[in-house]
Amino acid sequence: MLDSFEDLLNRPIIQDELEKKHINLLELYKQDLKTVASFFMEGKNLIDKNDEHAPISSNMPPVSGAINWTTGLLERIKEPMDRLSSLSQSMQDREEYKDVQKLYASLRKNLKEYNEQKVKQWEKVVEEHTEDQLNKFLLYREPTPIAEEGFVRVNFDKILVAMLREVKYLLLLDITVPERAQLLYKEVDTYRMQVGRLEIVTTTYNEMLAKLLPVEKPLLQDRIEKMDEALADGINTLTWNSKGIEKFIRNAEAVVSSVDEVVSKMKKNVDEILKIMEKDWKEPLFVRKPKPLSPDEFMADHDAKIGPRMEDILKQGKEIVKFIKDTNDTVNKGKKKSDTWNEYINYVNSLIIDGITNSIVKSMQDLAQQINLNNYKNTAGNPPLFDIKVDLQDRELIFDPPIVSNKINGIQDILSKIMADFISVAVQVPRIDSQSGGGDYLVEIKDQFVIFGATQIITQNFNDILNATNEFMH
Repeated sequence: MLDSFEDLLNRPIIQDELEKKHINLLELYKQDLKTVASFFMEGKNLIDKNDEHAPISSNMPPVSGAINWTTGLLERIKEPMDRLSSLSQSMQDREEYKDVQKLYASLRKNLKEYNEQKVKQWEKVVEEHTEDQLNKFLLYREPTPIAEEGFVRVNFDKILVAMLREVKYLLLLDITVPERAQLLYKEVDTYRMQVGRLEIVTTTYNEMLAKLLPVEKPLLQDRIEKMDEALADGINTLTWNSKGIEKFIRNAEAVVSSVDEVVSKMKKNVDEILKIMEKDWKEPLFVRKPKPLSPDEFMADHDAKIGPRMEDILKQGKEIVKFIKDTNDTVNKGKKKSDTWNEYINYVNSLIIDGITNSIVKSMQDLAQQINLNNYKNTAGNPPLFDIKVDLQDRELIFDPPIVSNKINGIQDILSKIMADFISVAVQVPRIDSQSGGGDYLVEIKDQFVIFGATQIITQNFNDILNATNEFMH
């Protein structure tokens, strides 16, 4: 604004008034210089302590971040001083101006020296550590209780990552960096690509070792050894300064990826087997009508529903056999089946037996609930299952058909038939360890204590109903 009235400012009266205003401006600027000096000292201490409240942008590394901050302080004090230096000579001869000039020069010097000090300290780190870090091997092994081989990690030191970030931002601030740092930065894209690809290789390798079960790992031992062989040069020979890194990475990617495909196939096939058992076999095999039925109608309805379910389970059992064959073809590739393969088959067999057992128990629990006497004492409970005739013969109440077994169509016989249908799930699922493609899991299922327990609950609930009926009759 003062520049716009330059001609008027030369008048003596105006100059006297303006001089008073300039003195006020000098005082205000002096206070601002003191404020900036205080900011600088506080911020400098926080930066030196690596405090989280240090005045450095969150996206910048420490050295260039500190210099960027002090550069901002320099710009804050420079423009007002440039304008004040154009004041009249009489103003510049005043003590107020000289005090401001000295304070500005001192603060400016401190800020510049701080920047130079930061750069020199960083240059020293570059000279001392760059070669040491680049001469480290590409990879290293990290002990872990999860895998006896240990995990493999990429050995690109954090110091190098920090150096590369500093170079990027220092160049953006037009600050000259050492030649060694410039040469390092020219390879930044190469290092980023190499580190990224090696991270994928090592992560894949480590995840495979972590998720392989003790029964699965022996099947892939020869492949694991090939992976270890492919990674050995990166652990023991090649450094970041070595030639042949690209060839090493390509080979490691190919070997690790091929083994990962085998592991993924194994895991996927087991997951598909579990999905069949957890989803398709979870639904109870016993589904009743919402109203009582005569025993004949009840059995006709049950047989109509259980038949298709058994056909589905048979198809699903054949699918399970296909999944195991697919795993065998992938892992063994025509080789003679070994003891390790037989152990793996025993493991999958245990999963199948658990699946069959859970399916049978779930159905038995549902049936036990349907004949639980307590449900019928409650008016809001289940409606009766059976509609049974009661006749009076020779002054005695006779149930038609009888509640107890008559070896034909007694209610007890019907319940036994339904439980036998549940157990027959074990017959529908083909064995995966059968050479001829036949066989079933009936023997193993009959030995399951949990099924015996579920059967006992049904028997107990039936006996409770029988006792209540006898009490009513007498």
